[in-house]
Amino acid sequence: MVLPRWLGRFERLFAANGDGRGFIVGAAPSLADVALVLLSENLRDNGFGGAYAGAPLLAAHAERMIARPGIHRYVTSPARFPPQLLPT
Repeated sequence: MVLPRWLGRFERLFAANGDGRGFIVGAAPSLADVALVLLSENLRDNGFGGAYAGAPLLAAHAERMIARPGIHRYVTSPARFPPQLLPT
C-alpha cells in the first residue's frame, strides 16, 4: 500500500532530525509541520488513522502540534474548515 510507504518517509525525516521529538525540518515549527497536522487530520477523518500504527514519530508530532495553543484553538474552533471526506 502506498500510504504506509509515504508515512515511513516522514518517519525517517523525524528520526533524522534529532531525537524524533522535534519538527520535520529545523528546530522550530514551520509550514511543513502545520501541513503534516492537516494530513493527519484528513487521514483520521477518512478512516486511515490506523496507518499511523507504523509511524509513531509522526503520530506523536501531530499530537504535539495540536497541543500548541494556536493550533489547538483552530482545531477546536467552530470556524475550523470542515473535514474533507473522500468519495466512497
